[in-house]
Amino acid sequence: MKLVGGSSVRQGVVALAMVSVLAGCSSSAPTPIVILVTPSPAASTPAPTPTPEVTPTPSPEVTATPSESPTSAAAACTGTAAHQAFFVNAAADLPFDVYCAVLPSSWWLDSASYNGPFLEVAYKNGAGDSIWIFEGGWCPPEAWCADPGPPVGSASFDGLGGTLYSGGSYYTLKVGTAANPAYAMGGGGMSQAQFTAWAAAVVKVPKP
Repeated sequence: MKLVGGSSVRQGVVALAMVSVLAGCSSSAPTPIVILVTPSPAASTPAPTPTPEVTPTPSPEVTATPSESPTSAAAACTGTAAHQAFFVNAAADLPFDVYCAVLPSSWWLDSASYNGPFLEVAYKNGAGDSIWIFEGGWCPPEAWCADPGPPVGSASFDGLGGTLYSGGSYYTLKVGTAANPAYAMGGGGMSQAQFTAWAAAVVKVPKP
């Protein structure tokens, strides 16, 4: 008797019992060949190897560099952007070098004009002090250009040497001749040391 497929130990015991019964019934019957077939275990299907998850590397964030704002050629001049533009235009239009004052924030540009080869600017502060600058080799007939007193020495106008005149608390610096200075600067309500420091600090506006 041949058992095929699905045999177990219990099936084998039953088969042996049947052989014994048959043997008892007929001693002359041939001895059967019993083949016990044990099923091969089903081949296990290997579990799929998980594919490693690839995490994309984040690209570095690129921060745009803001472009720099253009700087006025007269950015150092005391005053608003419109006042600084005035000095830039004057430097382009006038045949001589144009200068502006560099003063503390408590000062402001009170007036500015040029007509022909001559420029005039005036500054004030909250305390009532004033500074004016004439440029262009010509002094108007106003008393501003008159010497306020005797000369008291020399002083600098952005490196240009000039003669300093004193009228007490009012000072005048002239670069060039006394009657026809290339540049003249006056100031009132301040010490001599303060006036000469501000005269030396004026800056030349570059020509385009």
